[in-house]
Amino acid sequence: MNKAPSSSISNKPKNTTQNNTVTTTAKSSTVAKAPINTTVQKNVSSIQPKPINNTNKTSNIKPTSTASSKVSTTNTTKSVSSKPEVKSNTNNKTSATAAQKKTDQKPPAPQVQEAKQEPIVKKMNVEHIKLQQLFNKIEEYRDKNRSLLIIDKLEANDSFTFFKYKGYVADISEYLIKEQTNTQNREKSVESARKQVVFSLKAGGTLVFFVDSMLVDLQNFFKESQFFSPSQLFVPEEVQKDTYYVQKLLKDEENVDGFGNKGGYYPKKEFAAVILSKTNDMEPDELIKKLNMPEQLFDCLIIS
Repeated sequence: MNKAPSSSISNKPKNTTQNNTVTTTAKSSTVAKAPINTTVQKNVSSIQPKPINNTNKTSNIKPTSTASSKVSTTNTTKSVSSKPEVKSNTNNKTSATAAQKKTDQKPPAPQVQEAKQEPIVKKMNVEHIKLQQLFNKIEEYRDKNRSLLIIDKLEANDSFTFFKYKGYVADISEYLIKEQTNTQNREKSVESARKQVVFSLKAGGTLVFFVDSMLVDLQNFFKESQFFSPSQLFVPEEVQKDTYYVQKLLKDEENVDGFGNKGGYYPKKEFAAVILSKTNDMEPDELIKKLNMPEQLFDCLIIS
């Protein structure tokens, strides 16, 4: 009768010891895994068994199995989590590289540049005027950096007379007649026209190349000369530059001012070079081609 109580008392310390052993084992394992990432610790703690009051169930748990299961789960989580990160980084790099290549790739532009570099030919503007308007119209077109083809359809030669008093005339029709009668050769004809350019450019007047009703190839007529450069002589802005009048027009003794000072020749902005024709049966664009002059440099005045 007295032994029954003593046996029940002796069993209590055993339960306490076993519970403490399991608890310390769990704690020690937790402390040992402190350096592991917090994400891993959360996964391990969720797997870790909690101490239960039932002595028979807890006594079967071995500390080594708990530690090994933690290590295995930790390794598993590391291996599983690390691989996708490498792949994602690789994919991100490749996608970024591909995107950069797409942005760096530009459409080929040579065709666009070629289209922009194509010369734009201005269509000849044709205007009908009275003789009294001629002087003002020449100034107007000169200020627009344009030269003029003037077609005189009057019965009298009034426009030619007008320029005899208001400008300078290089009479190409007269030069050709003199050449045909052997009273003047081509060299003298070209030199006579050059001097008219020198005088009119210095004085600031209008220089007229008069062809009458003849269809003269002007570029062929002046092929032996340097001064007859249509892209400079018939462009008001270009004729004012020393790249024209010093290098192509003047002789050394002509490059002087009014007092004889060398290098003092200076062109006047009032200068204008025009072509005067008496042809009545031809359209302006056709006539300028027959004269072999660049159509894009000229507009046309028809005096009627």
